[in-house]
Amino acid sequence: MKITSKILLPHVYSLNFDTRYDLCMSFVRIQEFYESPKFRGKYFTLEQYIDYWCKDFGKGSFTYPSVWGGFNVPGKVLNNWINKFQRRNNDVRDKENKIFEKICVLMRKEGVTDYKKIYVIGTHSENKACADEITINHELAHAMYSLYPKYKKSCKELINGLTKEQYEKFKDKLIKMGYCNEVVDDELQAYFSTGLIGEGDDLFSGKPEFISNFQSFKNNLK
Repeated sequence: MKITSKILLPHVYSLNFDTRYDLCMSFVRIQEFYESPKFRGKYFTLEQYIDYWCKDFGKGSFTYPSVWGGFNVPGKVLNNWINKFQRRNNDVRDKENKIFEKICVLMRKEGVTDYKKIYVIGTHSENKACADEITINHELAHAMYSLYPKYKKSCKELINGLTKEQYEKFKDKLIKMGYCNEVVDDELQAYFSTGLIGEGDDLFSGKPEFISNFQSFKNNLK
């Protein structure tokens, strides 16, 4: 399994996998510890998650690797994941361990010692659409929302400008996709700020005011 790692922005780390399968099977427990309505903040085995997915989303099949093509995880979530999965339960799979090995190398390059100060995104190169600028920007929007308070505040102001109907429609779609309530605003700003289309639904297309806000902050961080 090949992983190419690099620093995209200060404290924002990119891990790019050669295949979509390796990306998804490496990140699955880490990402769902962060975003799953059932497993958020809890310890769970891979088998438990596969059973849950097959029953609630896959119609009897584990379709997870064919559904997701990019991941994003705040450093504070990584820190909590380590405490629950490694230190408490002594359960880290080889694929998960390789993620943390790559992260540690990048942290040393920046002289960072605290997981809570970083953000990690995962992509793959198997098909061009999942490694292009739009996908990377989508994940960067999540990173900026987590690491930079001014960007988060600007997004909140834009979100507050949406109608209740617009907001509830988007929220309902995300919950049905398997996101938990706690990440709805973050997902909303990421979709609206980068124009990443989800499932062919124009509900997820970019909005000019969000795109302009994202680009302005991103350019100032370079």
